Amino acid sequence: MNLQNVIKKLDDGLIDKAIKNLLKQQAKFHGMNAVEEYLWIQKRFKDIDVSIDKRKDGEDTERTFQGEFEKFYQVGAARKNLEWKNKFYSYMQEIRSHKDPSFADALRYMKKHGGKFDKSFVSKMIATIDPSRPVIDIWVSDFFGLQLPNTKSKHIETEIIRAYEDLRCAYVALLETGKAKDMIKKFDKVFPQYLNLITPIKKVDFILWQKRD
Repeated sequence: MNLQNVIKKLDDGLIDKAIKNLLKQQAKFHGMNAVEEYLWIQKRFKDIDVSIDKRKDGEDTERTFQGEFEKFYQVGAARKNLEWKNKFYSYMQEIRSHKDPSFADALRYMKKHGGKFDKSFVSKMIATIDPSRPVIDIWVSDFFGLQLPNTKSKHIETEIIRAYEDLRCAYVALLETGKAKDMIKKFDKVFPQYLNLITPIKKVDFILWQKRD
């Protein structure tokens, strides 16, 4: 990762616009903005067994952990089959108390039971358990100048794990810069009520997510 190139992408005007976009209320989040929806998910995670907190058949208005998690993290239709969901949320519930949840173990578990290396969704699981951890996907990897492995690679598991650890290191480096500290100050100014409820890495992630959109 070239840290200076990453910083150059973080234009102040775009950062300000991204933070303002976070204030927008969204119908899919029951009239809340993205930050409020995230905090609802995190609180729900602490309060309930996530493996069973799901909507009843035919019920679209009931708020549940699984339903809101899938909307917030954009779990696509291809991942919404019942077997995949049961394995995913059961494993999340199983490791929820781990102080240092293993991305590698979760990745292997979902490959065994889901048939694919679901690196992005696994990282979202881990980041829910430990909010100081990053979410990995094609866009954020490209933003940081990190390369994700080819799906046909013979060493894809090892390469995905390495890419995830590289992303963790990249965030650590970015968070030490003045640019990241300025981003976080701007975020806190707009959302002072959540000052200590959201980790620095998630605040930066929120801004990057809005820049993507």
